Amino acid sequence: MKNYKSKKSFTLIEALMAVAVFMIIATILINIYVATVRAERIAYTILRDSDVVQNVLEVMSRAIRMGSDFEMTDNTSLQFKTEEEGTKFFTLFRYIYDDVTEKGWIERLKDIEKGEDPIILIPNNMSIEDFQFEIYGSANEQKNILIKFDAVSTIYGNEYRTFIQTSITPRLLIAN
Repeated sequence: MKNYKSKKSFTLIEALMAVAVFMIIATILINIYVATVRAERIAYTILRDSDVVQNVLEVMSRAIRMGSDFEMTDNTSLQFKTEEEGTKFFTLFRYIYDDVTEKGWIERLKDIEKGEDPIILIPNNMSIEDFQFEIYGSANEQKNILIKFDAVSTIYGNEYRTFIQTSITPRLLIAN
């Protein structure tokens, strides 16, 4: 009589089912990982935009707070007199929109009379839209400068907008 030892092993169908279950679980985990990385990049972009906008507003606010004799050529340009280290000069903030690239940005000309190149206040991967200055207050009152704009970034084909509106009151009075 032959003594057959029973061999314990998987059948072909069991092995195929195990591979199929493994592949389904691996696919789900990979999709979760990709979604997490995508969400992290979107969150990073929104956080970066917030930091950039805060820095731009801080630069503009500091200059405007120290200014006087505010003039707007249109709703997107603000020129005013300011002073640094005892020197008085005219500064200009302006919004530029390029129809070809469909991108807008904010520029600063620190001293208009020197003819220096403008300083662009935002990074290349961001666009500014719907920019507007407004001046409140009559000739004998303290001025109030309102700034409104949308900062737009595109990531994964979606636009993410940060709407900004702030009001700045100048603090320095410069005698002509």
